[in-house]
Amino acid sequence: MDEMAVRKAMDTLRLGWLSRNSDYCRDCAGVGIVTSRENQAPLGSGLNWAETSVEPCEECVGGGKCPTCGNPLLTDPAGQPIEGFKGDGRISCIVGHVSIDGWAFAGCPPTYEELY
Repeated sequence: MDEMAVRKAMDTLRLGWLSRNSDYCRDCAGVGIVTSRENQAPLGSGLNWAETSVEPCEECVGGGKCPTCGNPLLTDPAGQPIEGFKGDGRISCIVGHVSIDGWAFAGCPPTYEELY
């Protein structure tokens, strides 16, 4: 597949996702988690020990909203099922979006430039 075909396929996938999920969380791009990197090396050592931390997005998941659609979650921000809901440990919303791995949802497909 040439570059133009890959770009077109990625654009089509992204535009389709955006048209179905216009209320996704802009803070985490609909993923439900935010990552940050911090240098853990001793001050003045000149070394770089980059540590990556992953936290639930406070804007959506922390507020009880689905990162994909903005609707209420059926699990609380700690991942515990809301009373009366028998979940399987994953986070889900009233529309049916379900996390794929712990806090992480599929999220908005990236652009070609974001990957390459």
